[in-house]
Amino acid sequence: MPRAATVVLILAATFAGSYATDLFGFRVLVDAVGSEISQQVRGLHTPAGSGDGIGLSTAEATRVPDGTLDLDQAREALTRLAVAPQGTLQGFADDQFGPWERVGACDTREEVLRRDGTDVRTDQNCAAQSGTWYSPYDALVEKRPADVDVDHVTSLTDAWRSGAASWTPARRAAFANDTRNLLTASTSAIHAKAQRDAATWQPTRMAYQCPFARIVITVKDAYRLTVTAAERAALQRLLDTCPLGPAALASGAGPGSALSPALTPASAVRRDKTTSRTSVTLKLLCNFIVTPVVTREGPS
Repeated sequence: MPRAATVVLILAATFAGSYATDLFGFRVLVDAVGSEISQQVRGLHTPAGSGDGIGLSTAEATRVPDGTLDLDQAREALTRLAVAPQGTLQGFADDQFGPWERVGACDTREEVLRRDGTDVRTDQNCAAQSGTWYSPYDALVEKRPADVDVDHVTSLTDAWRSGAASWTPARRAAFANDTRNLLTASTSAIHAKAQRDAATWQPTRMAYQCPFARIVITVKDAYRLTVTAAERAALQRLLDTCPLGPAALASGAGPGSALSPALTPASAVRRDKTTSRTSVTLKLLCNFIVTPVVTREGPS
């Protein structure tokens, strides 16, 4: 059978049944399959382990900045976030948040690149010249500084629309340089994310959706930023993909319990099917149609 026809059959089988009524699962599947195929066909993805079933170690797939709330703390903090309509961008400009602050000889961005990289070498001005960076949004392993950048997980525009417009310049500068909200990722993932909030963008790597939600909640809670109703619902859904935290395990709670009120038992079953079928589909497609890939290398 031609490969194209086989791929169509795999996708059709995956979309059948529970996907017809689970739009969230359908969107996650489409995003994940599309990202995985496009990344591997372009030769950008290097398997790094086995943590998410598609070649990632658990540690790499779930790395978060120091100070990020754990699952139980994030669930509690989410209940504290005020829900409000999204504000406007009137008066917004990046320079309203000031420049990167200096941390000794380096600025915040340069320090985060060193924090998140391996074997990072810098010049006399602290600019990265070489190293290896793992991008948790899309699982790319990059070896050229030009292919990575530092992302504000909660973007400056989202912050502006959810409370920062009324802040003092000093508070905006503190937010922009808060390392809890800074993550090194591939430039392609950062461009795809752009300035969207958690309601309209989540990492296509399902293994990083839970950590992503925890980071967003940590920052929004710390700075008393608001969320829209859609964003709160999206963050709740992403937390429901997390392994259970200590409090939930101690109580015997699971999806659909009091600790997870936004997810009913029936939808939890559909979510389990979504995750399982997505993993199987990605394996089948990537093993069948994608040739071996290599890490994106810097100049020798």
